[in-house]
Amino acid sequence: MAKNDKNASNEEYSEVPVGKINADPAWNARSTWESADSEFEQSNSLQDLTADIKANGQNTPGVLIPDPKNPGQFLLVAGFRRFTAVKALGIPTFKAFIRNLSPARARRENLVENTQRADLSAADTNFGIKEYIREAGLTSANMPSQEVMAQDLGLSQSYLSKHLQCIEKVTPEVLQAWRSGLPVGRVEGVRQEIGLKKFMAVAQVDRDRQAEQWHLLLGINEAGEPVKASKDPVEKAKAEAKRIGAILGRLVRDEVITIDGDFKADLTAFVESAGELKKPSEKEAVAGVLALSFASAKTGEEEDKKDKGDKQPTAN
Repeated sequence: MAKNDKNASNEEYSEVPVGKINADPAWNARSTWESADSEFEQSNSLQDLTADIKANGQNTPGVLIPDPKNPGQFLLVAGFRRFTAVKALGIPTFKAFIRNLSPARARRENLVENTQRADLSAADTNFGIKEYIREAGLTSANMPSQEVMAQDLGLSQSYLSKHLQCIEKVTPEVLQAWRSGLPVGRVEGVRQEIGLKKFMAVAQVDRDRQAEQWHLLLGINEAGEPVKASKDPVEKAKAEAKRIGAILGRLVRDEVITIDGDFKADLTAFVESAGELKKPSEKEAVAGVLALSFASAKTGEEEDKKDKGDKQPTAN
């Protein structure tokens, strides 16, 4: 280290040789910092930062922690863009604060730094929260309250709650696809940024249908072909009715809600509010789709439960 100072909080400031720093992208909540990403490499923000550091030097230190697996090496926790610019300019050292943080606190440090910038995507925020939970070893048994966790991460409680639902309910493959902005299993293509509000639709369907729901958000089918939105108001209403019916079916199946009486009649009343549907026959057709979707989700799952129950050993 070229320079070495400690302050009152036992935080060590150093100029560390770039060769001793591991800038592993897995440690960064933000997915678009890497210089290997040609689109980001050419972005104005990184070009401007590089030009500024070339003219004025690195004025803002990054944050490092000792690499527990490689003595004498460091993990980059904050300042990935600055490090990319410094390395691209051939500057031999990187200015940073070295902090003795646990991996979990280091994850928090990175997440908080990135969420304080408005351009962090919802998918990247979700990744940061998920990795923080993993590093901290948090489970349902030792998870702090959402209020405490939200305050610690600098997030609103409602925003954190939605992210935790996604982490709990959505498959890892679909979460990774959300972060990449690509279809499940793809590593190349046109990336789309989907916000948390839209992505919550994925968390509301069964895990075996989540990839399909994700592809619908991207506007493609399972074969990767573009799906044109129907302009027919009846077809649009039927598609929405199918989705809502499946959700209602699962809620009844899980005994979250109960519905009495003639359900199809109730659904006919429900779609009365669909202003684009003028004919009674159209409204009844949409109600029928909703009822069928509801029944499939409810009855099919109940049969699955019965089959599983038959295989369980009887208690003595």
